Amino acid sequence: MISPDFESPYEFLHIIGQGGEGTVYLVRDKESGSKHILKIFHSPIQGTSANGLRAYAAKIRENEVGLPVISLIGSDNQVDALHYPYFPLYNVHWRLLSSFEKIGQILFGAYCHMQHYLMSHCGIGLSDTDVGHFLLSEQGQFHFVDYGFAIKSINHTHYLDQGRFGYGFAMLLLSIHQMNLKLETLPTPAYDYNAPCRYSFSRQLDVVAEKHTWVKEILAEVRRQKSSIFLDPLFYKELGERFPHRVLLPQLIIGASNVLSNLRNFRPQRVRTHRKESATS
Repeated sequence: MISPDFESPYEFLHIIGQGGEGTVYLVRDKESGSKHILKIFHSPIQGTSANGLRAYAAKIRENEVGLPVISLIGSDNQVDALHYPYFPLYNVHWRLLSSFEKIGQILFGAYCHMQHYLMSHCGIGLSDTDVGHFLLSEQGQFHFVDYGFAIKSINHTHYLDQGRFGYGFAMLLLSIHQMNLKLETLPTPAYDYNAPCRYSFSRQLDVVAEKHTWVKEILAEVRRQKSSIFLDPLFYKELGERFPHRVLLPQLIIGASNVLSNLRNFRPQRVRTHRKESATS
């Protein structure tokens, strides 16, 4: 395990985020001055658990579909951290996803293109696909930003047994619409690849489908097919081609998201200030 105190070629600028797996920093290369994203894991990813990340780092050589070229830090038996070049990315506020259906479609289409690319080029896939793991660039393209334990081989025994890629598919459809599949069901063993994906029959998905035709059409399709489609790169390719690749007027969406986020942070402070003034008047 390493920390910001370890001797490195980087100057630590600030923390970008922190989660269950590790802490993400913005850093600057001391020699070149270029900025990078550095993720330091709380506990190293050891042994075969890091095989998905290793395959990603070894085979992804161009950031073509919102997947950066990453480098791993560690030993032959474990991954302590990873880093990749910094480029500005922004969260899309949930109110905008709710108000502009096209944005959610583009995000979902980007995920499909990523799965097709990873499965066909590397034999791996994304399984933890919460909407917060996809950020928007100033060019209107969605990028994936959560690199860790949940990037796995499509042949990983445990993930196959629980149908994790079908679970991730349903997870993202719900997460785009501010619903959480984990509150309804968790991945369970004995997943049947000859039957339709059991996670696609989520009650929450039925609620979303009643309001969003595009989700209803996707559900109708996956519910009449075998679960093995979630291991087929061509399934994701054909599905992703139905949606636009880029968000129109991304700067406007980014600006509006920042305003909405700042309003959320400002309101509690405003209430506290008002209460303090009232108490002293």
